[in-house]
Amino acid sequence: MTTAFDPIQFLPAQIQLFDSLPSTNEHLKHQASAPEGSVVWALQQTHGKGQQANQWLSEAGKNITLSILLKPNHLLASEAFRLSKAISLAVQSTVSHFVNSPVQIKWPNDIYIHSQKVAGILIENTIQGDRLKHSVVGIGLNVNQTFFLSDNNPTSLSKVTGESYVLKEVVDVLLTFISARYLQLQLKSYKKIEVDYFQQLYNVATEQTFVIHDEINHCVIKDVLPNGSIVLKIKEENKTYLYGDAKWKI
Repeated sequence: MTTAFDPIQFLPAQIQLFDSLPSTNEHLKHQASAPEGSVVWALQQTHGKGQQANQWLSEAGKNITLSILLKPNHLLASEAFRLSKAISLAVQSTVSHFVNSPVQIKWPNDIYIHSQKVAGILIENTIQGDRLKHSVVGIGLNVNQTFFLSDNNPTSLSKVTGESYVLKEVVDVLLTFISARYLQLQLKSYKKIEVDYFQQLYNVATEQTFVIHDEINHCVIKDVLPNGSIVLKIKEENKTYLYGDAKWKI
């Protein structure tokens, strides 16, 4: 098969390693002209960001906090969540590589082991016309930290397995899985990504509790659309919600 582009390869990647940064996403956003696949990795992140202005708290030197520059110009802005699905699957596969416990994606893109959060993803997109110009993909993955002050029920690879990990080895596995999923995205293997994402969704086959407009609803997840909206079955009716309008109650 021939393609009209050179598929991005992350190994070897151009990795900038820092002892400390306020935010790897913010640092990389100022390097938008860098080659696609450039990675900024900080051993300590003092002002890490999560979804909806939440903080990502991480003990220095124990976890992975990095950002990757991608330029998915083949994606329409309205399809941006396809990138989020691909990255979520790559992080889920990375965690599954190191633990024997079930690993799932909690919509939109948190990674859970059982009912505990092990990784989070923050993607910040720049749009040109109707397409994505570049995307800064921030990933926080708890690896060797075993004590947490956060109240969002976190866990880590080490806490689950009792083992200690070399961070560079975990990063290598992560970038390998991201490279494979991003190649699928470039080849427009959207159906594969959609099916895999839905299969890996957190408790997708069981009734879940969501807070919608300050009301508690018991729902079943029916779909996640290309724009990131979730389709929930509530009292025999399918309804569509954006992230923030429907919130998990776990």
